[in-house]
Amino acid sequence: MSHLGELALAGLAYGCVFAIMAMGLVLTYSTSGILHLGFGAQAYSSAFVFYVLVKHGYSKPESFIAAVLLMAPLIGIILEVALFRHLSGAPLAAKLTASIGVVLAVPELTKVLDGNSNMLGPPTLFLKPDRIYVRISGFPVDGTDLSTIIAALLALVVVVGILRYTLLGLRMRSVVESPTLAELVGVHSSRVSATSWALSSLLAGLAGVVLAPHFASLSALNFTTLLVAAVAAAVAADLRFLGLAAVFGISIGIAEEIFGGYLPAGTVLAAGIRAGFPFLALALALVAVPNMRRSEGSREVSVSTRTLRKATGHHPTKVGDALRAFGALVRTPRGTVARAGLIALFIAACAAWAPTIWLTNFTQSLAFALIFLSITLLSGIAGQASLCQATFAGVGAFAAGHLAAASFHLPILVGALVGAVIAGVLGALVSALALRLGELGVALFTLAFALLADSIIFQFSWAGNGSTGINLPRPQLGSINFNSPKPFFVLMALCVAISGTIVRLLYKGTTGKYLRAIKSSPIAASSLGINVNLVRVTVFSISAALAGFGGALYGSFQGFVSPNDFNYFFSLLFVLVVVAIGSRTVFGAVTAGLAYVGLEQVFSNLPQFLSRFSGTEALLFAIGAVVFVRHPEGVVDYLRGRILGPPQGEPDNRRSPELPSDGIPTSEGAPNVVSPDHGLAEQRP
Repeated sequence: MSHLGELALAGLAYGCVFAIMAMGLVLTYSTSGILHLGFGAQAYSSAFVFYVLVKHGYSKPESFIAAVLLMAPLIGIILEVALFRHLSGAPLAAKLTASIGVVLAVPELTKVLDGNSNMLGPPTLFLKPDRIYVRISGFPVDGTDLSTIIAALLALVVVVGILRYTLLGLRMRSVVESPTLAELVGVHSSRVSATSWALSSLLAGLAGVVLAPHFASLSALNFTTLLVAAVAAAVAADLRFLGLAAVFGISIGIAEEIFGGYLPAGTVLAAGIRAGFPFLALALALVAVPNMRRSEGSREVSVSTRTLRKATGHHPTKVGDALRAFGALVRTPRGTVARAGLIALFIAACAAWAPTIWLTNFTQSLAFALIFLSITLLSGIAGQASLCQATFAGVGAFAAGHLAAASFHLPILVGALVGAVIAGVLGALVSALALRLGELGVALFTLAFALLADSIIFQFSWAGNGSTGINLPRPQLGSINFNSPKPFFVLMALCVAISGTIVRLLYKGTTGKYLRAIKSSPIAASSLGINVNLVRVTVFSISAALAGFGGALYGSFQGFVSPNDFNYFFSLLFVLVVVAIGSRTVFGAVTAGLAYVGLEQVFSNLPQFLSRFSGTEALLFAIGAVVFVRHPEGVVDYLRGRILGPPQGEPDNRRSPELPSDGIPTSEGAPNVVSPDHGLAEQRP
């Protein structure tokens, strides 16, 4: 058998797993409009339960029934009923936050249930892994690969058969085409949606069980490639066609193995390309499929117009009315001088009397607050989604470290500023490439970029230097040395104050007005002469620069950083932390830094009998992501509103207005209809 054929056959098993997951993603997106990023975590949960049951003496059939046929669908139904059903008309930020919460919560729950023990040698589904069952042109196919291929083929046949030849499948297709018409003919759309989530979750559980034996140990990180490759296949199939999703999934698995097999072995590029191929495939799929971008854009205009309609009580018929109406949704913060005075007093008290360990934790909190400010600017103020802010922080840190090394010997603060500029330029490039992908496309593109940086870019010596990492010195200004805790704490507080002032000036100035106009209606803003694309790229670039600057100062505080300090996990976790605490204010970002470091210290110093909870602080923020769905203003503003109430003379706009679905009558009894010509809502008698 030729080398090409051997590689293709080796990649077939992985491709089959990608196909199973891609079909599940298409099922849920078709019936709910949610691209569930937590499917990889659900796959891991089923693999985990299957592993534990087999390890405790249960037979493989019994373990499979419990982990895949019972638990996986039950999790899907619970998620749909308790969480995702309530997000049908919510903004993309709420949908993404809920999915990210599932991504991070499931691995943390498994730590609590089984501790931090190594799960070596995951068992195969029904065939022996070390036995050769088939030889194709001399190439052996063992039990692991054959189990995967058989499971994928059976799943494809069963799912296609259900959708095409059963009453349930007919109801699913009718709900996808038009939920309203399906309800009129007696179809219970919510039950059908729950059923599709159960079926897709079953596919996720099956994919997890058949994929686990391909790795030496069971780890949640191994399922990241599974998720991204499955998302790439689903996007390439336009998130609509199950058969195409399966074909693309198999193709990605085969292409990944072939591509990696012809690269020179033992090099960083070969290892990185093989690991990063699914992320490249996702980026290409997003660029190549325009239909999803067009449909998403129309939904975005419809939602923003209905939001204005409900918030103001009248119908905005002019561009000027639309922009003035959006101003009612923005609450101007008060007490700025008093708040600044209290913060300055707190900093002075800490610098004068706080113990060294407290100063260290406060300094680390401020370093994270700098990175969190980038999320406040981008997500909380500009309304853009990014899942790679930790990557930009890493770019700034690694650039500053290289510039401060012996080869350049620049002061670390100068290196931090240069690193921020480099991160800003890279952010502008990423934003420009993702500009026409729509909100969901931008989020997926930034996630692909973060994963690509982890597997390839940060592994080179000129970037993150792989596992070796990079050393960063503490700053020094003339005779002032910042090695001791108090001077470095004051320096960090000053940097946070300057950065926070920049964010506030952007919000209150012309850029902020442009952003509010764009969030209200991109088409209306464009008709006023606002360059929507330029504003979005500029804000994304500034946000990336803030993250890069924060990453450089964090590296200087730590003294050493490696790619593990800025991997994709932290990009997802940082988003959860900020939105859970408060993503709309500078104060929320600073509080998020304090909360993140504080909980990290608490969970790292638990007593022995609670050791299995050590390091699971991410679980609390994942739960906070669920709370965010109901309280998008975050914990800080919510508690302040509950205790103090809304500011005198201002409306209580802490909650985002509920978004009615298409066709639901307004208070005047007429439904909102989107005009294809200008994107503004019109009333029909």
